[in-house]
Amino acid sequence: MFFFISCSNETIYSGKILNQEQLNNLNLSNKNLVKNKFGHPSFIDPIEQKFFYFTEKKRRNNIFQDKIDYSFLFVFK
Repeated sequence: MFFFISCSNETIYSGKILNQEQLNNLNLSNKNLVKNKFGHPSFIDPIEQKFFYFTEKKRRNNIFQDKIDYSFLFVFK
């Protein structure tokens, strides 16, 4: 039974799920436009008021093997 449980494939998304269409034509002139396009940021810098958006896709083949397909951090000043 342990063998069957440990061999299951799983895709895990973390942070904001951003697609290529959202990343095309980033002509955003203020932070309100950024929030309207991407939603609330993952983190807001309290000192410089920068918006941080984090996204990651990870595949887990078994409990011993994880593979990160991508991990991005977008910062808007």
